Amino acid sequence: MNIQELQQPAVRQWIEEHAHDEPARLMLQAQLYPHIPMREAVQQLQARQKARYKLPHWYANQGVLMPPPLSVEQASSEETARYKASLVWERMPEQEKSAAVAGTLADLTGGMGLDSWAFSRHFSNVYYVEQQEELSSLAAYNFKQLNCTNVQVHGEQAATFLQQQQQPLDVLYLDPARRDAARNKVVLLSDCQPNVVSMLPLLLQKGRQVWVKASPMLDIKGAMQELGQQVQEVQVVSLRGEVKELLFCIEAAQQPDPQITAVNLTAAGEAESFCFRYSEESTAAPAISMPQAYLYDPGAALRKAGAFKLPAVRFAMQKLHPHSHLYTSREQLNNFPGRSFRMLGLVKADKKAVRKLLPGGRAHLVVRNFPQKAELLQKKLGLEEGDPLYLFATTLADGKPQLLLCERI
Repeated sequence: MNIQELQQPAVRQWIEEHAHDEPARLMLQAQLYPHIPMREAVQQLQARQKARYKLPHWYANQGVLMPPPLSVEQASSEETARYKASLVWERMPEQEKSAAVAGTLADLTGGMGLDSWAFSRHFSNVYYVEQQEELSSLAAYNFKQLNCTNVQVHGEQAATFLQQQQQPLDVLYLDPARRDAARNKVVLLSDCQPNVVSMLPLLLQKGRQVWVKASPMLDIKGAMQELGQQVQEVQVVSLRGEVKELLFCIEAAQQPDPQITAVNLTAAGEAESFCFRYSEESTAAPAISMPQAYLYDPGAALRKAGAFKLPAVRFAMQKLHPHSHLYTSREQLNNFPGRSFRMLGLVKADKKAVRKLLPGGRAHLVVRNFPQKAELLQKKLGLEEGDPLYLFATTLADGKPQLLLCERI
């Protein structure tokens, strides 16, 4: 990427003027703009279009140059980056936060710099570390545009940077690349680059606290085994109902039963959370009941975190079946970390029976612990996806598969 060329006023004006145009069409019209480096300008246009809602603060700054569109697509959103930065800052010891120079953090996998930017809003000193020269040069330029004066850029490998540090830093943060040497997708932490598992002794030597971001596909208990009994906390972060990332907080102290937090960042900017430990989940003994007046569907973060029995106990609800992770109650409950519904009726998984309750043949189908997969069941019922009603296909306390017709509250 030619940063100097893209900085030219004429190029920046052209990108702004064509902000909402189709990039492919512009490339076909390249001869109309001989003074514009079309390939890089159009790439900026594509990246900015992807960043418009995902990275609104960066998008609003016309001086910011985006990395390639794929990098923007794979990056965290500003919402999750801000939440993560706030969370890591909150976990800092109080004496460190109140010091004259409050907190030093190293982002060892800097990438486009989004997380470093978010951390810089809390920590006094942030080290951005990135071995790819193009990315580190771009980040250095963007930090100036974003007025991040407390971020230092280091274009080198994470291990090299750490070995140069004489004193431990307060926090080390890593978001390992989920690709192996052959560029194939991987999930296990030990297969990512850098290998956090093999680096752990060095990380804990050079950092008082280590935070690792991982794929939402990663098995949490398996990752905890990979990292030993030094995981202090796990955060399952979802954005508007979709799990986006897992965060592991690691320290030198042993912790056989870390805190697990399922959090959902809502469209209203709130953080709905449910905290527990696996020891609590394993001993929870919820009551089982047939459907009552209200139905509750746990959020994606809660399901990923593995809290299946404990929510029923905490909220005084009943489960529909030991293996159906849906809950019910006679009275409406508030603040449940998921979706709440009013029960309208039960119906067999039969097309004629469903059509009697749904003459229009439209509803949102949700399958939880049911013999058939959603696609096959939807086809069998002749059901079209649509508002306002929901059909939950599940197995009830009597062991029978059933459909529950509901409306969302």
